[in-house]
Amino acid sequence: MMGRKAGSGAVAPDPVSFWLETCGDEMKVRPAAVGSIRCDVAIVGGGFTGLWTAYYLLKNVPGLRVAIFESRYCGVGASGRTAAGAGARVAGQAQLEAECSPGLRSALWVEQLKSIDELGKVAESEAFDIEWERVGSLAVALGRGQREALGAAERALTGSERARGVRLMPADELRSRISTAHAEGAIWDPAAASVHPGKLVRGLARATERRGAKIYENSEVQSVGVTRTGAVARLDAAEVHARRVVLAAEGYLPSIQPVRRHIAPIASSVVLTESLGPKVWEEIGWEGRELLHSFRLSVNYLRRTSDGRILVGGRGAPYRFGSRVSQSCNDSSVVYRELRGLAARWFPALRSAGFTHQWSGVLGAGRGLRPGVHVLSRGRILAVGGYVGTGVAPSNMLGRLCANVVLDRKAPLVESPLVIQGWRKWEPEPLRWLGIRYVQVRLNQLDRAAEAHGKAPSGRTLAERLWRG
Repeated sequence: MMGRKAGSGAVAPDPVSFWLETCGDEMKVRPAAVGSIRCDVAIVGGGFTGLWTAYYLLKNVPGLRVAIFESRYCGVGASGRTAAGAGARVAGQAQLEAECSPGLRSALWVEQLKSIDELGKVAESEAFDIEWERVGSLAVALGRGQREALGAAERALTGSERARGVRLMPADELRSRISTAHAEGAIWDPAAASVHPGKLVRGLARATERRGAKIYENSEVQSVGVTRTGAVARLDAAEVHARRVVLAAEGYLPSIQPVRRHIAPIASSVVLTESLGPKVWEEIGWEGRELLHSFRLSVNYLRRTSDGRILVGGRGAPYRFGSRVSQSCNDSSVVYRELRGLAARWFPALRSAGFTHQWSGVLGAGRGLRPGVHVLSRGRILAVGGYVGTGVAPSNMLGRLCANVVLDRKAPLVESPLVIQGWRKWEPEPLRWLGIRYVQVRLNQLDRAAEAHGKAPSGRTLAERLWRG
């Protein structure tokens, strides 16, 4: 896709996603960091996690010297390329709950649900629109090969804090909402909301600045370390001294020493249709604009935009050796073609639809395949993220949590398994590349076999066990 053109002056360069094209922001790039900079908290990354952390730090302690360092411009990464769905659940939810006491499990789920509401509440209080709407989500068994996964999802809800309001939706009821011939039923979750992520990330950057944060763009941090009195972040043209450094760069962390092996960047891609006419929508239905996703092992999700388009997303280009991320975020024409095919599998009416946009981004996958606040170097360096593609709302929760850890405040979840001492590394290359590529290829093969023959994956294959961590 083509993004907005760079004009005279500092304007965000190509390519950008549809969300940034339509966010209503001029996209002017802020000045870069130069020279010696001193602050209380230095945050690396101008996406959701870094901005939420800064926002709550300044909300709790007005006047705190908070500086954010973004390698290009706020929202250029996953936050401006996401699929616009805000759900409460995080990657590794079941394992996370298993490590919590009953009381802590309840507190965890309260905070996860709160994160969805916080998106809308903060945007309203700071006077910027993010098109927040409580639409709910449907996890759809798309074909006979996904029936077993649907049943397992229903069983997993038994006795869980997450079961409140969540229920099995039979195929007939589902088809009264969305018209897809392959639907075998779904799990309905009323809590999820849709947002415009471009408006959220750009509006949050402005709101954080109004509260006193200093944002430096075109300012790529190359390394971080500790000093006798705090921490230091080093850039090409600047050196930043702070009491604490927060790493919030998600899939881009492998470019920073000494955390190159702590996150694996995994590509995620989307295609976006043209605005569809009334005849197509009459055939599809989907008037409630629920967030849709299937039970594909290699991930598949759909969103209906406010201007009548359909976004179809899934896993993107193959993992690159050495955790490298290209400027184009690992674009792949093959992946885009497969996503257009998945669009037609969901809705045959899309076989003749035009697609106006396609883009890719990178998500961060930690070795434990779940998010957290990692406490490093005796608390002088914190690393936040690892959402594995589920970060729109959970980034708010972890931003609030990280702010509390930085400020040494006793608050919900500070003593939970979301706060982790240290950080488990990925295997060195070439083992990392071999393992991740094997899992990517094999999960795709299992999905295609399930769709072709209607037979569910066993759940016992090596690829499935490796992906569960």
